Amino acid sequence: MKRIVLVFAFLFSVAVAVAADDKPVTREQLPLAAREFMDKYFAGIKPTLIMRDDDVMYKDYEVVLSDGTRIDFSSLGEWQEITVRNGSVPAELIPEGVTHYLSQHYPDVDVRRVDRGRRSFEVELSNGFELTFDKHGRLIDIDD
Repeated sequence: MKRIVLVFAFLFSVAVAVAADDKPVTREQLPLAAREFMDKYFAGIKPTLIMRDDDVMYKDYEVVLSDGTRIDFSSLGEWQEITVRNGSVPAELIPEGVTHYLSQHYPDVDVRRVDRGRRSFEVELSNGFELTFDKHGRLIDIDD
């Protein structure tokens, strides 16, 4: 019985790996919302690589810009995660409660990464701290 379970688990993992298909796409193949987002917040910065991940359950996109910024988009073109190499993630993309907390506690620190989840919002700061906030903008975790 144990052997059957192991064989089934192996075959399932192989099927999932084969079904995942990362391939480069053009800017025009991105969802309209993703293109509009890049035009608004990263105007003039050209994409150097755009990959579409056709997974078993979903399709998403990863865009790398010429300045080193990386943006992950959902299949609908909604941003999910943004990582900047230099400078800070545009402040307009950070919820008001999070911005307020950061201005009080980390006024001179850049936000290098944001990750927007269903129930939380995570930021990584240039000082190496990672802060997690709930959907109401309340701090729930700090990782240094």
